[in-house]
Amino acid sequence: MDVKSRKRGVKASRTKLDAAMLNVGIKTQSSLAEHIAVNEKLETAPKDTINRAFRQESVSPTTIARIAKILKVEAYTLYLSQKEDDLHQQNRIFISDKQKQPADKQAILSRRFYKVAFGATLTIFIVLFSVFGIKERLIAEKMDLNVTGHWIFESAIEGGVTGTGELNNKIEKYELAIQLIQDGNTLKGMYLGATNGMCGKARLSGTVIGNQIEWLVTYIGCSGIRKTFKGEIIRYQEDIRIKGNTTPINTPTRKSAWSGYETFVGVQSKIREP
Repeated sequence: MDVKSRKRGVKASRTKLDAAMLNVGIKTQSSLAEHIAVNEKLETAPKDTINRAFRQESVSPTTIARIAKILKVEAYTLYLSQKEDDLHQQNRIFISDKQKQPADKQAILSRRFYKVAFGATLTIFIVLFSVFGIKERLIAEKMDLNVTGHWIFESAIEGGVTGTGELNNKIEKYELAIQLIQDGNTLKGMYLGATNGMCGKARLSGTVIGNQIEWLVTYIGCSGIRKTFKGEIIRYQEDIRIKGNTTPINTPTRKSAWSGYETFVGVQSKIREP
């Protein structure tokens, strides 16, 4: 005769356990297990046993009695009722069925979600790009981009070649005074002087389109050095600045830095008229 095995024991109600713990001020299952260990003088807190009781699994009546003693209630008041047990089993079945959904259906839902998310992100990016692009153009139009006036530029030249053809690793820094005259998109002007013994007399001509500015400069003396400047006009706090780089077209043989990479940052002086 076959005898079917069955799980013996009783089940505790999670709802009733939580309520009883709240009444005595015990906040966690671990804390409850520690209380039992202290009360019974155990070396190790029975955390696994307490966890099974809270998961509404079958435990011995003695286990529920031990819990009830700490929670200061009668053991039978913590038992799981038939109605609670039925509801618990229904929830387990529902969760199990949900986990058994076809993998392909989950994949389809996942792909659909990412497709929608990607589309929304792309749309937001396009809108922001358009808004900021329009904003930049409006700012450029509203700014007084006429650069007519006197400017003081800070310049640094790096990587020039010496008169003997050797690489010059020294960074040459100097200041340069420039007079600019803008007429529409046409630009002309003069280099008025420079510090640090650098050549500071030259003629320039170029263009200003939007916030982009460039010019060709031909030095007076200094072996007729010629350079091109390309940069942009930017607003920095309350000032308008010109920032860019120069590239040598022809280089002299006796200047150690003229053939190097040169950066320009110019600030307009308070005198507007040339």
